[in-house]
Amino acid sequence: HAQGRVRYYFARFMLLAYLAISRTICQSFRCVEYDGTDGMKYEYLLADMQIDCSTGTYNFVVGYAWVAVLIWPIGVPLGLFVLLWPQRHRLDPKAETEVEALQIREDDTEL
Repeated sequence: HAQGRVRYYFARFMLLAYLAISRTICQSFRCVEYDGTDGMKYEYLLADMQIDCSTGTYNFVVGYAWVAVLIWPIGVPLGLFVLLWPQRHRLDPKAETEVEALQIREDDTEL
C-alpha cells in the first residue's frame, strides 16, 4: 500500500512540474538578437542573458539541454506510460455499464 502511495504522489509531482521544467529546457535553445552600440548584432540566450550564443558556453548549454530533453519532456511521459500500462485493465475495467466498471474498481483493494 505504501508503494502505491509513493507512485501516486510521484506521478502528481511529475505532472505539476512537467510544463514549467520543459519550458525552461526548451528556452535553452533560443537566442535573442540585439543591436549593439557599435553597429554589430549580438545574440544572447533567452533563458540566461549572460550567455553569448557565439561562445563555447552556449554550445555546452545546448548539449546539456538536449540531454535534459531526453530525460524530462520525453522521459517523464515515457516513464509514466511504463508505470500505468500494466495497470490499464484495473484503471479502466471492461464492463457492460459504467456502474459495473465503477463497482469493479471499488472492489479492487490494491488500486
